[in-house]
Formats: sequence, structure tokens, C-alpha cells
Amino acid sequence: MASTGAVPKSAAARERGNDLYRKGKFAEAYQEAAALAPEDPAPWSNISAIKFEQGNYASALKNLEKALSLSSSEPDDGPKKQKLLTRMAKCHLHSLCLKDAEQAVKNLADDASGKELRAALGGLQKTWSASPDGGAFGKQVQDKPEYYPMGHDQGDSLFDPKVRADLRSNRDISFLFCGSGDARHLFVTLSTMGFAELMARKDGKQNFFDRAHFTLVDINAAAIARTLIMLDMVMQYCLVKSQQLPRIEDALTVMAYVYTSAFIPPFVAMKLQEHIKALIFHLEDGNEVFCFLYVPEETRAQVVYKLKQWSQPLGDNYAPKKIRPAVLKKFNRAEQQRKMAFGGDSDKTQTEQAHRDFRDFGAVFANDVFIGRREPELPALLADFRAGRPGAKEKLENPIDTKWQTNPTVLDMDYEPRRANIIPPGEPVDLTPSIEWDPMALVKAVAPPSEKSPTADGLASLGRFFEHLALSNMVLADRVDFELIIGEMAGVLERVQHDSLPRRALKPEEKDGLAPTRFPRQYDRIHMSNIPDYVRPAYGADTHEHFLSEYVLMHDAAQLKDHFRLVREKDPHAAAVPESFTRMMGVTPFMTENYFIWGRSPGARRASKLMSRPALEHWLHAHLLKIVLPHRRPLGGDRPVLTPLNLTAFLRLVGMLHGVGYPAHWLSGILASVCSGSITTTARPPRELVLSPESVSTTYPSRKVSLGPWKAEFTTLLSLWQRLLPFGVVAPVPSPEEVRECSVTFDEVFGWHGRVPHVG
Repeated sequence: MASTGAVPKSAAARERGNDLYRKGKFAEAYQEAAALAPEDPAPWSNISAIKFEQGNYASALKNLEKALSLSSSEPDDGPKKQKLLTRMAKCHLHSLCLKDAEQAVKNLADDASGKELRAALGGLQKTWSASPDGGAFGKQVQDKPEYYPMGHDQGDSLFDPKVRADLRSNRDISFLFCGSGDARHLFVTLSTMGFAELMARKDGKQNFFDRAHFTLVDINAAAIARTLIMLDMVMQYCLVKSQQLPRIEDALTVMAYVYTSAFIPPFVAMKLQEHIKALIFHLEDGNEVFCFLYVPEETRAQVVYKLKQWSQPLGDNYAPKKIRPAVLKKFNRAEQQRKMAFGGDSDKTQTEQAHRDFRDFGAVFANDVFIGRREPELPALLADFRAGRPGAKEKLENPIDTKWQTNPTVLDMDYEPRRANIIPPGEPVDLTPSIEWDPMALVKAVAPPSEKSPTADGLASLGRFFEHLALSNMVLADRVDFELIIGEMAGVLERVQHDSLPRRALKPEEKDGLAPTRFPRQYDRIHMSNIPDYVRPAYGADTHEHFLSEYVLMHDAAQLKDHFRLVREKDPHAAAVPESFTRMMGVTPFMTENYFIWGRSPGARRASKLMSRPALEHWLHAHLLKIVLPHRRPLGGDRPVLTPLNLTAFLRLVGMLHGVGYPAHWLSGILASVCSGSITTTARPPRELVLSPESVSTTYPSRKVSLGPWKAEFTTLLSLWQRLLPFGVVAPVPSPEEVRECSVTFDEVFGWHGRVPHVG
């Protein structure tokens, strides 16, 4: 017992603590009272409440145990002790200490609060004991993803000065390429690294790094298979180069053709098939294709499937004679649009021979040496055409249409037949492959700065690029490794984060083989390609603040930094856009920018910079309402609703916020209210197509909003997701083992140009 003199002082101190608590000065509240009356349970109870509210459950438990030890005279079912026991049970539940929570709930009364916590504990125990089949929850409406064998952006090297500076403290480096597509960013990065290492050796300096790891991710197996073919060609060139075999320059031309051309000569087609069949043999045999290449079993099977499709004759539907007109039509239409926007032949590329050849034939031609060696009948035909002789064009088209072949690696033989389902109403059904192709644009996109005019001899320039790439591989030798994964970007990122990529747990079968267990869980650079553009809510933002308002409902860069630990960095490769151009086009400088570069924010997060509980609830409710009640838009318009992650995006965001520092019981309370089917909120669904900073900053009068139509979906998803959340949720959800199917029924939706609902 405390002395009689100390109790009044303690009570007065506790009153001062109450006043400090109301002012938000939690650290100072009640400490004086506890010091004056250390045997009084009340100050310790008050301190535990503060620690609980701050989300510091470990400290709250220590103070709860102290308060309970001083409350031995209080009956177990007394209100004061029950309050302490309830708080203790919540601390254990939110911390996912289920065994301790089981002991704590035994002492709770059989009232509504006690029943709720027992039910929550039972649900969490079932969740953590269940082993749901993860594959059953990965279905998607768009079962055949689109295939883009050629990208549109400038090849970016991720081996930039900043990442080199960071290597001073860490000698290993890792890169992740999402939506890797034609792998141009990988190839440019490798070339840059090899050149930097070569210059360092020349100057007598040590290597920039010890080891480099590259992870390539694409949702379409065809993209990964095509990249594997290019890597195989580069490595085979390295071998023949080291053996100094004759005519090895033809291998560079073959690589350039396969990488840049929709139509390829017979010799190139033959060499391509040799590489495809060799890869099939190695992959099916279970052997490593290269000692530095890791292809997980799931990816391996899908890649082999695509390679086998490409190893078969394509048939008449994919013959050059049938496809070339469609390629030319698309190319010439794009060229006309460019001229309308930017004027006449302002780009020197338009006047160069390779470009003119492609504009006339939809094909590109190699240098005279290669043509004379591999297609002896072609030089005369080509010379007649370029001299403008009558009938020469038709004569040159004949061998292209009859002897050349369509490059199989530009086709996805699963997606092509499916295109019949996405033809707009009223348009004729035409299953001619839709290939958007501009070889000289690709040549310019990967050409090094030293190439003054890369498109003047397009294929030769690309051949030199692959020669540089091969040299880089020889320089980097046994210090690089590659990991190829077929999958959706967000899913792969989360599996990396949670260390749940199945094949990464395997040890190498051979002593000197690659060890996936040592692959990185964090990357120095992550390139997301233009995936965010494909899943954009809408275009129309004219400033960076406007853009952030639409995408994250947070337009303040400082607040973004405090929550996501990200700062926007300047693009070192960005070309200056003349002010006259932005005025002419009627756009802001923001709208002419290329990729956004986000860098890590140094330093620890500060709790003082976090949102208040009401502000957090408003922000999360706004995200939720934006997902379930998006702003209306025309079905056939250019701004469809694309929500590939649907309501799981909300769960991902909530899970991330716990790591930011928000208390688990705040987040659990928000999830519980959604599970109940209604929320009381100051947020509203979007009232404009692209949210502005003013809209995001608006706080509406508090009102109750029904979420009944989404209750079943949300509780089902939360049940499946609970094991991925870093805290325990006190909410009534079904057990994962009770979930057999989660389905959503849509009204009839016409897939206008492929715009069909996606689910993740």
C-alpha cells in the first residue's frame, strides 16, 4: 500500500497527467504519479493505456503486468481488472502472440467484449493453422496477357552514378526489371556496367562491385522466352569470338534481325531455330542453360511451351505476305500522326535509307556483305529498286513474301486467336496479327551516345550494340547472375518481400551452382517499365501534385516522404523540353516528363510526422471509396477503370502503414468497421475523374456510409490476407479453410480493345 501522504500527491499528479494526455504530451503524462505512488495501480494502468495508444504493445504489457500485480485485492471480474485484462489480450492479439493471448482471454468476463476477443483469437488461430492453396487465389479474367515484343521507351541504364556511389559500403549490387519486355533496359545496363569495369581496369582501379544480380519479371512467358533466346545468342557469340572463327560478324547480323525485325531472311530463320531447339533441349533436360542463369521450374515449363510453339511452322495466317500490309498500315499511320503533331521530316531518321526501306516493305536489309553471302539474288533486286527502275518494287517483294519468314518471336500464339474477343462492335473480324513495329526507333533507343547516327546503317548499328553487350558479358564473366520469373509484378514483389518464392528456398544441386537462397530480398534499383501507365486510373494530371492526388491521395511531397520514405530524384538522362514546344502542344512541363525516379529517403521515420487517427481514417476511407465507387466514365472511352489489384490494394496499403508506424489497433479498427458493412467517415467517393489537390484536402461532414455490397468480398479477401498482414486483426471474418471460391459477377462487359476487368 502507498503511504497516506503519497496518495493525495499521486492523485494530484495523475490529474496533471490527464491534462498532459489531453494535450497529446503522452511521454510526460502519469510518470510523476507513478513515481510518487509506485504501489498504486492507477498510474501504471494510465501509462499502459498511453503505450497501447502509441502502438508500443511490449511497453504497454510491462505496465499492465505491474498494474495487475498491484491489483491483487481487486476481484477478477471487477471492472478495473477486466479493463486491464482486456487491454492485455488486445496487446497480444495485435502483436500476433496467440499463445499469450489464449491465456489472457481465459480471464475475461463472458460479456460482449470478452466474446468478441475470444472469437477474434479463434479466427486468428484457424488462420495461422490453415494452409490455403495459394494457387487457387491467383485466377484472372484476362487469361491470355497481351504481348509486346517491342517497347517504345529509351533504353535506360540503371548503373548510374548514384548507384556506383552507394557501392562504396556494399560491394554487391542487384537490379529488378518488371515488365521486362524486350529487355532493352537490361541490355543497356549490362553494356554500361561492362564499359565502366573495362575503363576501371584500364586505369588500374579495382572493380566497381563484387557481384551483380539481375531479376527479370514479365507476365507473358513469350517475353521471357525471347529474352532467353537473345541471351543465348550473345553467349554463343562470345564463344565463337574467343575461338576466332571466320564470318562471326554474321552472328551479330542474325541477332540484330531477330531483335529488331518482324520478317527475317532464310539464313536468320535457320539460325534462330538452332537456338530455339538447343534451348528446348537444355531446359527439358533439366540442365542449366548457362552457369549464371537461373530459371525456376514453373518459369522453365512455360518458356519451353513458348519455344516449342515457335519451333513449329507458323502457317499461312502468319506468312509475311499476309502480315506485311498490316505492319505497313500501322507504321505509316503512326508516321502520319507524328508529322501532324511535330511537322515534316524534322527527324533525320525519316530520310535515311533503312527507314525508307521499312516504309516501303515493312522489312530491313542487312549490309552488302551479308546479303551477298547469304542471299545472292537480293543485291541486284535491291539496287534496281533504289535506282527507281519500273517494276523493281514488286520484284523485290517476291522473295520477301515467298522466302523470308515471319519472326516467330514477335508472336504469342496463345494471344493471337484470343484477339477475336476484343474487336470493337461493328468492325470486321480480322485476325491478322497486330504488330506495331518500328525497327529504327528500337535502334535509336539502345544505341550508345558514341553512335552519332545509329539509324544510318540500322542493323549494323544494332550489331555493334550486341558486340558491346557480348564484350560486357566477357568482362563481367563469373560476377553476374540472372533470374528469370514469369509472373505479375506486384505478386512477385510481395513474394520476394515475404521470402516466399518457392524455388528460392532450394539449395543448388551442384556444389558450384547458383544458390537461389542467396538471391536478394532488397534491390538497389527496381525498374517498373511502363506498367503503372497500363494500370493508370486516368490521364489528365497537369502537375506532379495533381498526379499524386489522383494516385495516392497525398499531394504533399514532404508527407509522401514521411510515409513512404521516398523522395523524387531528377532524371539524369532527361532531355530538356523547349518551352516553345510545351506552349505549342498546350501542355505543362510535367506532361512531357519521362519515367519518375523515386529514391530512398535517408533517416528514420518520425512519429510526429504521422497523421492523427481521424486523418488516417479519412485517408484510408477515401482510398477504399475510390476503389469501390470510382468516378463514372464512358464504357468505350480512353480512360477505363483498371484495377488489377481490386480491394487487395487496400489491404496492401493497410499492411504497409503498420511498417510506417501506425498502431495496429488503429488499422484493425478500420478493417473491422469495413467488415461490419458500414463506416462512419468524413471522406467521399471521387467527385471528379482526376482528383485535384483541393479535392483530396476536403473534409466532409461525418456520415455513415453503407458498404453492404462489398462486405462478402472484403471479409473473404481479409480472411485470405490475414497471414500476410504484420499484425493481428480483431474482426469477424471466415476461416481460410471455409473459403472455396471467391467470385465476382459482372454485367455483360465487352472487352473494347482488350479493356476487360482484371483481378489480382
